[in-house]
Amino acid sequence: MTLPSDIQNALEALKGKLAGQLQRRDEELAALHEDRDKLYQQALDLSRQLEEVLRARDVMESELISARLEARQAQEKLALIEDEPTHIASLRQSLEKEVELSTRLTSENVDLKLALEIAKASNIVEAAPPPPPPAIEKLPAEVDDGRAVVDPYVLAYHDEITDLPNYRSGLNKLQYELEKAERGEITVAIVVMDIEGLRDLNVYLGHAVTDEVLQRFARLARPLLRSEDKLFRGRDDEFWLVLPTEARGPLGMKKSAEYASDLLKRLYTELQNPFELEDYRVTLSLASGLACSQGRETAQEAIDKALLAVKNAKRLGRGRASVYLLELEKPIRTKMELVPQLRQALNRGQFELRFQPIYDLTQRTVKAVESLLRWEHPLNGLIEPSVFLEAACESGLIVQIGEWVAFNVCHLCKSYKNLHWALNVSAQELIQADFLERLLKAVESAQLTRGDGLILEVSESHLLNDSEALALALKGLSRCKAALAIDDFSLDHLSMRRLQTLGARYVKLGGHITQNVDEPVFRSLIRGTVLAANQMKIKVVAEGIENQNQMDALLELGVHWGQGYHLGPPVTLEELDERLRGKARI
Repeated sequence: MTLPSDIQNALEALKGKLAGQLQRRDEELAALHEDRDKLYQQALDLSRQLEEVLRARDVMESELISARLEARQAQEKLALIEDEPTHIASLRQSLEKEVELSTRLTSENVDLKLALEIAKASNIVEAAPPPPPPAIEKLPAEVDDGRAVVDPYVLAYHDEITDLPNYRSGLNKLQYELEKAERGEITVAIVVMDIEGLRDLNVYLGHAVTDEVLQRFARLARPLLRSEDKLFRGRDDEFWLVLPTEARGPLGMKKSAEYASDLLKRLYTELQNPFELEDYRVTLSLASGLACSQGRETAQEAIDKALLAVKNAKRLGRGRASVYLLELEKPIRTKMELVPQLRQALNRGQFELRFQPIYDLTQRTVKAVESLLRWEHPLNGLIEPSVFLEAACESGLIVQIGEWVAFNVCHLCKSYKNLHWALNVSAQELIQADFLERLLKAVESAQLTRGDGLILEVSESHLLNDSEALALALKGLSRCKAALAIDDFSLDHLSMRRLQTLGARYVKLGGHITQNVDEPVFRSLIRGTVLAANQMKIKVVAEGIENQNQMDALLELGVHWGQGYHLGPPVTLEELDERLRGKARI
């Protein structure tokens, strides 16, 4: 059907008009896209500016807090030494520093406000009030009705126990120094110091004693530092040192390392002097890690390098120090590389079990066996669990590995009915929703009964998690014909109270307890643990017995089961058979 010419003309005109409108819309849209891209770039630029301003403000805040603390200490001293002109001059200097930092911080806050206003005017960031500046007019120790009013900024950046700046302040200060280092002004040494044995002191003697140790260490370290050196209370048992050196390049790295090493030597010398604490004589020991930087990393990355060195120092022995080297990161890279190899090991049957006998120390016969996982690598030979278990846990492969171990140990239980067989279970395995089903499947495949002696060893640290999944898993162990053994038992009262609620049948004292069995505090704790465990019908097992003296001391304290290299190392099943056929007496 042919349309009339006037209608056709009208349609053509309309089509042309629409095409023109579409073209104009496309041009407008292109312009809008261009404007959007410009605004987005402005937003990114302003975001980076804001980050720089906020970082500078944090550094100023941390320095201000340090100055406030110094000013507060100076005020306290002022009342005692008012008549001594030299001391008064020092105090005035501290107070002047407070004023100077306050002025600088106020300036930084002005810059921050300006940046935020620009962002809001551009509609790039959501309008929000700037953070309140520190109450510069207030000192952190104002008195209100006889009580000290604590500045919230001090709470955020200050450690109350040691009266030192805390790890937040440390990270800010370190980042500030690293930025100076990156500009070629300085080299920075970072030292992380871990007080060894502090957790044991906390368990055995309480928080008050631990706090006193931390305070004594802080008081001991402070006089050894230069004015530019900064000491911080790190996380947990750590202290951090930030040590700037006005030198750069290879020479700066050398000077920085030499100064830090010399400082640690002086500190270690001071720590050799024991001190009396309540009824005990305490000698502090440090594991220290040193890293030097010229500013090519973040503060946290620099701390992590020093922590790697601390870890290496602990491997070297008690009271040691270590320097960060690139090769210390090799285990981390190795761990990442191990994951695909672990999958292959599972598929190709490369895992093996070793068995360490557990003896009745009075009868001197084998009563139980702990099953220990080993990996027979086709190229690298036998690999210890300490190398690969962390990678297995992080990758989730520990669940499949644990299933394989449980299957094999359950069948050994059936074959050796006169022995108890223990297998280690990780926290990650316990909290799996199907953990009980998988364990029950292994038990049923071996046709185990309740008296066949299956034991699940769980580290006490893994039982601190009060999750519902963990509680259900522990409750269901009886259904799986298994008894619970608590490994690395800590001997504290809280642990003793939890024994019955957990339904434990065994507690295992770690090797560090066995090695200190001659110490009076350990002897009394072991004796008390044995008495309480006997009342609850719980068997106490000592690990890590390395000599006859330790075994005799444990027997004297009432510990009747034990294991360790003095009694017998982990062996293959064939070697264990030979021991058992020989009655395995010690």
